Amino acid sequence: FFLPKVACKCGRYQDDSNENRSDLSTILHEWQVEFLRSAGIETTEGLIIAYKTKARKLCDEMIDWRSRRKMEYMRETSCFVALHIWSRTAKVVLHSKGFDFSTFPFNVNETDSIIPDESFCSTVVSYGESVNL
Repeated sequence: FFLPKVACKCGRYQDDSNENRSDLSTILHEWQVEFLRSAGIETTEGLIIAYKTKARKLCDEMIDWRSRRKMEYMRETSCFVALHIWSRTAKVVLHSKGFDFSTFPFNVNETDSIIPDESFCSTVVSYGESVNL
């Protein structure tokens, strides 16, 4: 559920420099890409921006999307963790390809430890710990 597809069995990143760095399908599984596209997110850059600006809405949409497809139920916190992992993976891939993060509407490095939208929920997983907002 949580993991993107970029890691091979040995855990090392599979880098194919010929792949489009903005293409979600280069880093995520098919169902993950399908969900994000249904939410209007088409690129890795869009994933990072959406995660930082509307994580709660995306979590709610993921729960509904999975329910409509009769997929296993996941709690809101689990959806948030998945989005966090996908967003961080997108950031690593973009960084490895030399992406200029100064074009983003926020400082990516300063917002890493900040909950994307403060209305999210009372607890979230951050660096392996529960944090009360």
